[in-house]
Amino acid sequence: MSMKEAFDTYFEKAANAAIFLGKKPYIEKLSHTGLYLNGTLDNEGYAEWEPVLQDKPVDFAKAESALGFRVSEQIREYLSVYWFLPLDGHFDSELGTIGVTLDMLVPETDISELLAVNFNFEDTNYLNEHNWLKIGGCSIDGDDGWLVMADNKTDKVLAVQPVDRKSVHLADSIEELLIKMEL
Repeated sequence: MSMKEAFDTYFEKAANAAIFLGKKPYIEKLSHTGLYLNGTLDNEGYAEWEPVLQDKPVDFAKAESALGFRVSEQIREYLSVYWFLPLDGHFDSELGTIGVTLDMLVPETDISELLAVNFNFEDTNYLNEHNWLKIGGCSIDGDDGWLVMADNKTDKVLAVQPVDRKSVHLADSIEELLIKMEL
């Protein structure tokens, strides 16, 4: 399954849940991006939104030059399909309920900076030579101190608890994670 198909599956589940993506805090500097639906801003500063299909290829050359390695095809696709606000979901595992929030990716995102900061995420240096990209955060059975990390070499996605240096396998790929996430 392609990354776009995995995103589309997630968005379809959201639409079928009759909540679509819900309301998110309205960010004025993103008002021109097409992410927010016109006329949905409420008195509390929240607005309904929808993903926007990216229409220009992302240039990874600068980021890869700075990093000193090639970004995996999976991560390239993840960062190149849709612009989106944080994506929330959950699924059950043998550890209990896992709640996942994938970080937003918006047109103003500097991909080189995002990759530099999130591949070299200081709290997870113990994993191995910066081959892991932080793509979000998660809660495992009520403990919300976990990060969601994608492996640049194997495509696996882990929940990582940096303080205790623990990790839990979430999915074999970002695509699988998106498909597993329920709303």
